[in-house]
Amino acid sequence: MKVGLTRIVRFDIFCPNCKYYTVPEEERPCYECLSTPAVEHSKVPIHYVGKPHSKTIIELLEEANNTQMDEQWKHYIEKLIETKVDKVDGKGLSTNDLTDKIMDQITKEIPDNILQLSLAIANKVVKEEGKGLSSNDFTDDLKDKLENGIPEDISDLTDIDELIPKELNDLIDVELENLEEGHIMAYNEETKCFNNMELPESGGSLVDDLDVAVDVGGIHAGTTYEAGTNIEDVLSDMLEPTLYPSFVDPTANISANPGNTLYETGSSQNVKFTITFNRGAIIPSYGTNGKRAGEAINYEMNNSGTPQTSNVFSETITESGNYSGKVNYKAGEQPKDSKGNNYKSPLPAGHVFSNTIHFEFVDAIWANTGSIANATRQTLVSKSAKVKEFNFPAQTVAFPEVFDVPASWTVTAVEVLNTLSNQWEDCKSEFTVSDVVHPNAGGVIVNYKRYTDNRGYAAAGRKVRVKWSN
Repeated sequence: MKVGLTRIVRFDIFCPNCKYYTVPEEERPCYECLSTPAVEHSKVPIHYVGKPHSKTIIELLEEANNTQMDEQWKHYIEKLIETKVDKVDGKGLSTNDLTDKIMDQITKEIPDNILQLSLAIANKVVKEEGKGLSSNDFTDDLKDKLENGIPEDISDLTDIDELIPKELNDLIDVELENLEEGHIMAYNEETKCFNNMELPESGGSLVDDLDVAVDVGGIHAGTTYEAGTNIEDVLSDMLEPTLYPSFVDPTANISANPGNTLYETGSSQNVKFTITFNRGAIIPSYGTNGKRAGEAINYEMNNSGTPQTSNVFSETITESGNYSGKVNYKAGEQPKDSKGNNYKSPLPAGHVFSNTIHFEFVDAIWANTGSIANATRQTLVSKSAKVKEFNFPAQTVAFPEVFDVPASWTVTAVEVLNTLSNQWEDCKSEFTVSDVVHPNAGGVIVNYKRYTDNRGYAAAGRKVRVKWSN
């Protein structure tokens, strides 16, 4: 939108799409339209009304912005300018003393480009034969401006086109021209245009329903304001839109100290569990405490049904199992929107479960990886890992490679690493299986299957692995 700037009317674009284009001549307002080739802030004829199912004003304005004016129309407008003289506020036509010199200067200074042509037309009135501007109060300053021509530098004009979306800018241009005092713009579904809608004399509320066709400030396209809606509420929504918070649900987390969860069968471990409650969030808080849930009431371990007010639990663990926490909480605060109104509902009192920590107790695997003469406990490995690697030292005939796997585990493969190809290769036939026993961490005897290298000669150290299925 150009502040203080008129625009050439694009008759070539709009007339074929106007409903008056095909009506009887005596019913047309075309003469008045065609006599007004330039309009402030608009390229639309002053009496334009779109045909049903024709292109929208936005589409026609886009076409006008992207095409050059037809030469016949341009010639018509230039001829029309010849019937105009400069307009001065507070003056009309008279026969007093507008000189031929001034008139000649005006006609010779018509700009070639459309933008300056608009400026030339803006301050014209219709010329009548034998009349000129009155000298009653025509000042030397104004006369000097006429005789010195229209200035070419229009850089002082304010251009805010880049600050407003093009479609909205074009619609505003049209409606500012036609908007009547005491009216607001209302969208007409049939013509796909904005029309003037009269406000009540008090200006307090809408007379008719208002359908919003495009985003305007904080009002989104598709919004409908019913008749009777307070105008201040509409303006408030547009200039200070109501904003709404988002919610983050409450959560709980359980942690263990010590953090290790893998132990040897027969051992016991004292573990301190801590349940942490996160009340969630209301974002932004908009006058609330910002918490979605109320405060914690109490805590439980493993949904035991015996809650306590402390969030710390001490347990002695002796076997595999899962441990989780539960938090019972109060109702949350009523959420608000940005204007302090209630938004949705408070989170009711309830509970939330934490994550789960799994503890596993397994029998140790034994092997002579430290000293070829003695098999010792290896670092514990979860049974679900289903694989264990051994880095054996060089073996002798008297002390071959040995590893022991709990008899309850089903061994599926024994493999050796080929250092040339870096591939694991089957070597199960190089081991003989026998029965042995070892005590677990609690001193209880456990049955094992021993795998002993049967090659019968001294050999360099190597990497071997065993796999099992359960």
